[in-house]
Amino acid sequence: MPQHSPPPPFDTPQQGSVLVIALILLLALSWLGVGALRQSALEENMVRNSRDRQLALLAAESALLAGERIVAAGHPTFDAQCSNGFCTQGCPSNPRWSDSALDVWNQPGRHQTASIALQSTPASPQLIIEDLCEYASTSWRASNPGNSDLPQRAYRITALGSGGTSTARVLLQSIYVVTRVVDPACAPCDPTSLAANAPASLPLLHLAMARSQP
Repeated sequence: MPQHSPPPPFDTPQQGSVLVIALILLLALSWLGVGALRQSALEENMVRNSRDRQLALLAAESALLAGERIVAAGHPTFDAQCSNGFCTQGCPSNPRWSDSALDVWNQPGRHQTASIALQSTPASPQLIIEDLCEYASTSWRASNPGNSDLPQRAYRITALGSGGTSTARVLLQSIYVVTRVVDPACAPCDPTSLAANAPASLPLLHLAMARSQP
């Protein structure tokens, strides 16, 4: 009778290389997916932060313009306690806007609030106006030697605006110079402490600059 060899067993051990490769590919795809999610979240945060800062900037600019309109409309009553945001400053050696003792931004009654049409801001922008006293340009001083009755009066307007969150804040500042009737009781400032090269006939000297909130 012919001899037949037995069939090979079905339990021959396998190497499992296909499974290992599949797991490696799955792990790589997972890392790529996590990285894409992180990048998307980072870009979303950057867009949100940029929008919040832009809102804060718009709010501060609106308050700054409101302060300039107040000065242009007439001379408010100023005092050393910054009542209603009107501060007696004298020469700008001790700014009221950064005076920690007065704390004008957190103390009610020591700043003004400006009404704006931005509904996404958490709080209305605030502003104060400091009376910097008498002022004159270099050209006016040169043509009026020895004359202490300076023809202009300078005001420092500081505005604080908030964006979409309370942590997004922008501080803007301008020096507003108006032609005025000389007040003999007010001593003139040191011309080097202000913008000494401003034209004498310029009614508005707008020196705006962004500052970080202390």
